[in-house]
Amino acid sequence: MKLSTNIIYITASGSRTTYGSEKRNFSSAGGMGNEYTGKSGDLNCMLRQMKSANRLQDRRDGYPPREQLPLPTQPPYTAHIGNMSFDATQGDVSDFFSDCEVTNVRIVEDKLDHRPKGFGYVEFGSLEGLKKALSYNGNQLGGRAIRISVADPRKSQPSNTT
Repeated sequence: MKLSTNIIYITASGSRTTYGSEKRNFSSAGGMGNEYTGKSGDLNCMLRQMKSANRLQDRRDGYPPREQLPLPTQPPYTAHIGNMSFDATQGDVSDFFSDCEVTNVRIVEDKLDHRPKGFGYVEFGSLEGLKKALSYNGNQLGGRAIRISVADPRKSQPSNTT
């Protein structure tokens, strides 16, 4: 889903043309007056944008919520863990999910600095373990509310045969 936004330049008085060739008049009173001119349906467009902006307020970083993927039907049963503390270790993550049959923990690091990027992947031994882990979404790990979702399947690596 692609969101678009119009940028409005506000001046003390007069009018400006904005993206999409909409024209808005402003008064020196500091607000937008009743003089709104533009294409038909502009008011509906403004209302849709306001609703979209309200949905984006759910996350502090302004990005839309991650679309939930369906549960996998066969292994690997992997969860994406976001908003992790940069101090979290594989042991901390394993302990956090101790009752979920953890088989592997991978914390993603920067290739050059070898510092954690704040997210990782946890693989579980069963679908039930993954489901239980998803219920921990929003719980605190290392002082941060982590986000847990079903991970995208790994892309297959091309083989290096010569």
